[in-house]
Parts: sequence; C-alpha cells; structure tokens
Amino acid sequence: MSELTEGGAPPARPRPYLTYTILAVNVVVWAVTDILGRGDPNALIRFGAKYDVLIWSGQYWRLITPIFLHAGLIHLLLNSYALYSLGIGVELLYGRTRFLVIYLVAGLISTVTSLIFSSSLSVGASGAIFGLFGAFVYFALVNRRRIGPGVWSAILPPLLINLGFGLVNPGIDNYAHVGGLLGGLGMSYIVAPRAAEKPWRKALTSAVIAAAFIGAVAFSLHPPRSKWFYDFMAGNKAAEAGDYQTAEGLYKASAAANPENAAAHYNLAIVYARTGRPDLAKASLKQALAVNPDYQPAKDLLNQLGGP
Repeated sequence: MSELTEGGAPPARPRPYLTYTILAVNVVVWAVTDILGRGDPNALIRFGAKYDVLIWSGQYWRLITPIFLHAGLIHLLLNSYALYSLGIGVELLYGRTRFLVIYLVAGLISTVTSLIFSSSLSVGASGAIFGLFGAFVYFALVNRRRIGPGVWSAILPPLLINLGFGLVNPGIDNYAHVGGLLGGLGMSYIVAPRAAEKPWRKALTSAVIAAAFIGAVAFSLHPPRSKWFYDFMAGNKAAEAGDYQTAEGLYKASAAANPENAAAHYNLAIVYARTGRPDLAKASLKQALAVNPDYQPAKDLLNQLGGP
C-alpha cells in the first residue's frame, strides 16, 4: 500500500532536477564549443579536454572539465541518452546531493585513470555515466535480498555491452569507463547510508578508498620528469613566445628521446606549418598518427594541409 499524505494524496515524487541541469549544461557547453571553435582543430584542447602534458604542466582543472565536453553532436546525443536513462534513477535512489557527488567524483576518477593509462586526447561524460552504472550495481548488491535477481538483467547487459563496445572500438577511452565505474562503486559505498553496518568498518573502508584515490591522483600528476618532458614543455614556452627556431630544436630533442610522445611530433608539425614548410609538417603529423592513430588534432591538421 502506498504512503498517503494528510490530505489523502500520495506524496509528491522528487524531481531529478540535477540530471536535467547536467544535461542542459552539456548541451550549452557543446553549442558554445561548436560555435566558437568551428574550424579550430585544437578547439577541444582549448576548451578543457584531457590533454596529458597540459595537466602535468599545472592545468589541473582539466581533470574535471572533460566530462562536460563532447566531440560532436552524435557523441553528445549518445551520452545525453545514457545520462537521462541512468541519471534519473540514481538521483531518485540516492538523493540529489549524493547523486552529484557520485557523478562528479566518478568523472574525476575516470579522467585520472585515463591520465595514468592512456596518452590519448579525451572528452565526454561517459566516464561519469559509468559511475552511475557503478551506483546502480552498488544499490543492487546492498539490496539484493529485497529486490531479487531480476534487477541484474536490467543492469548487467547494457553495462557489459558498453564495456565490450569500448574494447573493440579504438576510438573509445575504455580506461576512463573502467575508472568511472570503479569510482561510482567506491563513492556509492562512501556516501550511501548503511544502518546495519558498523560505523568503524565503513569509516576504515572509506579511508582506504579515499587514500587509494589520492594516491592515484598524485601518481598521475607527477610522472617521471625525464629530459624529454622538460624539452617538450620548454618547446611549448618557446612556441608561445614565437621563437619557432628554439621550439623546433626542443621538439626534435623530445621526440628523439621519447618517440612515443605523439604530442611532440604534432607540435613540431605546427612549427613547420607556421614557418612555411608544409611537407615537413605532414611528415611529422604522420609520425604522430603512427604513434597514436586516434590523435584527432593531428588528423585535422593533416587534412588542413591537404592530406597525405
């Protein structure tokens, strides 16, 4: 029997305003990025994409901004549908404040995980959305005796399909997805009330989860500062100052010391392009794409220069 208010009507169901708000923010950010960044191959980087070397150089706000950016309308629509489908349920189950904490922290952890394990440029709300999957999994585990096994048929298929699709599609950052999923699970454990659990046990486990997260952040933000990294960052400063001759030498040294750094090849290509050497620029872009075939800025610049 449903609960009734004093006047005999059922209590008002809370509305998932935060889910709607995040959806609206994502749409507005995409529109602004699309309008202001049209024709700029580096628009996503300029607006806050996860770009390793800029995060390492101190732009730590890039750990959270990628979850509000999208690489095109289709990307936005797919993530908006997933957020709408999952977000309403999680917000109603956990409440607005807990939902927001789970979403943002899962998104942050997804970016950190991508930063540790992948050098690819990354944007999208999918890491935070996988955190909502984690929140549903946690709720189902805790309440398995009350809700029965049927709930798993609703949770597991879309979760496994999305993870599997990420594994077979090289353009998807599956590290961010797994990080978001684990972040959602961990944060759900921390913020969800558990009356039957001993407080000291939950406090201890929460502290371990928090320490692991802080350790992961510290590790990702302090990679080995070898010479290639310093050369690369010095090259960036020289290029920003318009000293392309110095920047060229530094980028060459960085690429020679660490050939897997696609960004060094890409930035060297920009120097070549700005100094009137398109053939050398194309060669450097091909090297960047050989290291990272999904490096979209390199693809865009290569197309601007006339292709192969």
